[in-house]
Amino acid sequence: RTGHFTCYKTGQIMCSPHAGARASTGRAHRASLSPSRNRGTGRRSMGRGRFAAIPMLLLATAAVAHEPRVVAPGDGQPVPVPFHETTLLLSESDSAAGVSVYEFVVAPMSGGAPPHQHSQEDEFAYVLDGTLTLMFGDRTVEAGPGTLAALNRGTVHAFWNATDQPVRTLFFVSRGGFERFFDAVAVSLREEPPADAADANARVAEIAAAHGIDIRPELIPESVLPLYAPK
Repeated sequence: RTGHFTCYKTGQIMCSPHAGARASTGRAHRASLSPSRNRGTGRRSMGRGRFAAIPMLLLATAAVAHEPRVVAPGDGQPVPVPFHETTLLLSESDSAAGVSVYEFVVAPMSGGAPPHQHSQEDEFAYVLDGTLTLMFGDRTVEAGPGTLAALNRGTVHAFWNATDQPVRTLFFVSRGGFERFFDAVAVSLREEPPADAADANARVAEIAAAHGIDIRPELIPESVLPLYAPK
């Protein structure tokens, strides 16, 4: 910085002939980057000082938008879809992570969801009560209370209840706009009631495809087909 250095041969302190120029240039450069005041106006010129508060404002906005939430029993939002009893506990808009949290109650001896795969979101299922049968490709798992399953995007999966007791499960869905799929199904079936189960299934499959979800009813195992029959 001072332009001085020690000669490795003599040990004498030497002065660089260009030190003054470099120091002068450095001071000029630093001055050009530092906030200054416009002559006669008393205002700062455009520089770092003008935008220093922006990150703090963004953090404050995020903190206000996603305050902690507690959802008491019975305080969730029922979602009128034809698959199973569905309650939205936390919306994707309730956190910066964009995770939706649902409670699914699958009735005894009934299909919960037919084989399908997601292209835009991942699902995580945590069984609270009962035994839920999960299908991954050609593999099935009996999931009892305390079981956690990661139903990742791109994987064909399904679930059903083959017992005589209801199954209560928490489902966590990461991003992807899954809530909009459920909302679109509910609105479609409410505004134009389906003629029969086949009409309802066809409409749900069409809406699902528009939301990046591929429903594959032909992959339902033959042994559980009666569970998916219209009640």
